[in-house]
Amino acid sequence: MKKHLLFFIIFATSQFGSFAQSELELCAMPRIEGDQVHLDVIANNFTEIASFQFAVAWELDKHSLVEIANQNVNLEGFGATSFSPEMDNVPDNLSLIRTVWFDPAGLTASVDNGSVLFTAILEPTDLNDLGEFGIVADQWFAIEVINGAFEEIDPIINGESCNVLNFTSTSNENLSELESIELYPNPALKEINLEFAKAEKRSLTIMNAAGDVAREEIINGDVEVKINIENLTSGIYHLHIKSESSKNVLIKSFIKQ
Repeated sequence: MKKHLLFFIIFATSQFGSFAQSELELCAMPRIEGDQVHLDVIANNFTEIASFQFAVAWELDKHSLVEIANQNVNLEGFGATSFSPEMDNVPDNLSLIRTVWFDPAGLTASVDNGSVLFTAILEPTDLNDLGEFGIVADQWFAIEVINGAFEEIDPIINGESCNVLNFTSTSNENLSELESIELYPNPALKEINLEFAKAEKRSLTIMNAAGDVAREEIINGDVEVKINIENLTSGIYHLHIKSESSKNVLIKSFIKQ
């Protein structure tokens, strides 16, 4: 990767000026499709990115990789050769695939907030024991992201930003409950709608991308809820949903237009 970047920098330095880079957020967000797990890699603030490398990981022996799908069309040159085969990182008890991407044409790439970079389709050993997922470094390389000014930036990777991330907050129970909550429309302008599979008391906290609380409220057993967001400024928000019975905290993200 480093050798490629050196050539890339020499080739393309004259094409880019410096610019302010917002913090890139990378998320590993699983969903269940039939008897498979579709692990979507979601990006926010993915603007004029020249290259990146990171690993998408799951707990050792709990899944096998079926295929990489849903590759973002804005990442020119991003193909099958951009992924390693499935590997076992035994010291960290992980299985993973690596990504290594740069555009040999000397261009940068941008995607809309909330876009999927790609989806890793996994075959679980046991649907009742899915384990945890994350975006990680591994024992051979660190996470690396280079922007259009050829500066390395540190992406945000933490359990508060996404539904399931970096081995912090997932279990099969949480994942199943998360799948039973619908949030729409997304993006939204004036209000968001929530639909729950079962009635119970919940507390809702809307936080902005900086972690500041924008709104809080309690719902008492309603299975359909409308939340007015008209007064929120445009941007990315994370809705923390706490069950008063199980005390689980689930996170749904949305974009305020």
